[in-house]
Amino acid sequence: MNSQFNGEHYPATYSRDISMSIRKLFQYRLGENPHYKKTISEYCFLWGQMLVVAICLQFACAKYAQAAVGPGCPAVYYMTPPASININPTVAVGTVIGTSSLSWGMTPTCNFSESSAIVWDITGVGIPNGNLYPTGIAGISYRVHFNFDDTTWNDWFPITRNQYSSSATTLQPGSLTMQLVKTGPIMGGTFPAQDIARMTSQASGYTPIYFRLSSPIIVQPVSPSCTATSVVPVALLPANKSSLLKMGDTVGDKNFNLSVTCLTATNISLAFSGNVVDTTNAVFKNTDATTGSSVGIQILRNNNAVPLGTGNYIGLGVVNGNITPQFTARYYALNSSVVEGNVSSVAFATIVYN
Repeated sequence: MNSQFNGEHYPATYSRDISMSIRKLFQYRLGENPHYKKTISEYCFLWGQMLVVAICLQFACAKYAQAAVGPGCPAVYYMTPPASININPTVAVGTVIGTSSLSWGMTPTCNFSESSAIVWDITGVGIPNGNLYPTGIAGISYRVHFNFDDTTWNDWFPITRNQYSSSATTLQPGSLTMQLVKTGPIMGGTFPAQDIARMTSQASGYTPIYFRLSSPIIVQPVSPSCTATSVVPVALLPANKSSLLKMGDTVGDKNFNLSVTCLTATNISLAFSGNVVDTTNAVFKNTDATTGSSVGIQILRNNNAVPLGTGNYIGLGVVNGNITPQFTARYYALNSSVVEGNVSSVAFATIVYN
């Protein structure tokens, strides 16, 4: 595909006409009185005046000829978004919290042409942060991109693309996708019915094509449907260091439960995290200054180390009400020189909505 537009070229001849008029004007002024002798300085002044007039007229004509705007301009394409979006305000920054799209066939736009091939500046509205544009809602931005057969036009805006013709009357079949993205703490609000994208000619600065929301989007933060006990203390019984003679030895198993409640049927998982010294064996750092280098705390579920790291979860299935999954904590030798003293460690369990 050479271009996203089809159309005709409307040439302009104003520059040529003005040039001819200037030449005639020079001839007339200098030929008014052939017996009149002008000094060199007078001729220079006269020619300087003519040159300024010529430059000004040529510039004005060229600027006018850059954009020929016909019927139907500007063309506006309307996107119908969801009336409202309910989101969990605790989702991670960068999460896409809503998507909307607009499609069209071989749709007439407007009769718009320039004196040369069109270079388009295709943007969202407002000052972008990378490819994210403001919505007016704290913590939420939006981004947009085309979906054309010619994929070179499909990057997130802002983009600049060359059209290999000087006129645009029809927008090629395609679609526009808009995503709402979390960028910070969300307080909720309304994304008004406004322009979300524009196609503007670099040469003339004229914008013949707009993409616009047909109605506002109300963003409502909602409380998570599931909660868990915020703090679960686990007190391990004292153990003899003679049970921890080499790295990997364990002792002092202690079961504990996490209480999770979901108000509606929700498919969830748990993700463990914290200051980890051994990811494979799920050993968390002991913060005691004396024993910290020799003993850690291991957490297990069903006698297996809990999975750690990004994307590693413990599936709890669909929960509707309260459940109390059981886990085990115990001492774990980090080397063969375990010393006596206190052991203290902290681990975090996060509810993940599947």
